[in-house]
Amino acid sequence: MYTSMDWWTKIRLEVLREGKSKREILRREGISWETLKEINPRLIYCSISGFGQTGPYADRAGFDPIAQGMSGIASITGWKHTGPVRVGVAIGDSLGGICATYGILLAIIERQRSGQG
Repeated sequence: MYTSMDWWTKIRLEVLREGKSKREILRREGISWETLKEINPRLIYCSISGFGQTGPYADRAGFDPIAQGMSGIASITGWKHTGPVRVGVAIGDSLGGICATYGILLAIIERQRSGQG
């Protein structure tokens, strides 16, 4: 059994050396909400990804500039002589984290009521 540090080091090395996504490695290792919940039913698990948990882009890395371009928000910024530019703040990254925080906090409240993560 790996310690958490050994395990995360192994994951990072595989991502860097072999170009595998974390999602692919976690699947291979059998790490999922379902398996972790068996170990600790009170666990609260949050996973944020740029393109969702399933679908054709699920394994792609998501960064705020990519989200701004693909969502079209960049098309309403900039000037006539520059074309689209990024919004001044990393809005997608910030909002993703804020929404995840709300979800985690609500899950903590529900765990206090139900005893389940």
